[in-house]
Amino acid sequence: MADISKPPVLKHFARSTIELGEPMDVGLTPDGFRRIVPILGGSFSGPDVRGRILAFGGDFQTIKPGGQIDLDARYVLQTEESELIYVSNIGNRYVPPEAFSALIARQPVDLSLAKSTGAARLETGSDRLQWVNRTRFFPRGQRGPDGLLLDLYYFQS
Repeated sequence: MADISKPPVLKHFARSTIELGEPMDVGLTPDGFRRIVPILGGSFSGPDVRGRILAFGGDFQTIKPGGQIDLDARYVLQTEESELIYVSNIGNRYVPPEAFSALIARQPVDLSLAKSTGAARLETGSDRLQWVNRTRFFPRGQRGPDGLLLDLYYFQS
């Protein structure tokens, strides 16, 4: 039986530098203000994997008046060995409620005040990387003006 009294240890999978495009505003819907941020590309590197982020995908956001932003990012990694990894990163970012109108108006918002949570699911057909299909990943990111620096971690058993 596993010893669950010990806290899990996180292992670093990869650091991604993600290039983002100009947001597309869908507008205010019954669920909140919808915005899509295109993913234009980038690169990733980790202890056992490295490659590029394909210019395909986006972060489908719902900005809510209470300061919550629901995030749904979907994109594809391509390793140096040409293996493809589909990424689905679901999370929430919380910003001070007074920042809501600034976000909608695309005015600068101090994202250092933001708190984020999330989980990512990776899928691949690669024989070498089959383990990622059975693993939940935890993102930690920092948003810049034109991109995102994102680290993915997973539990090491």
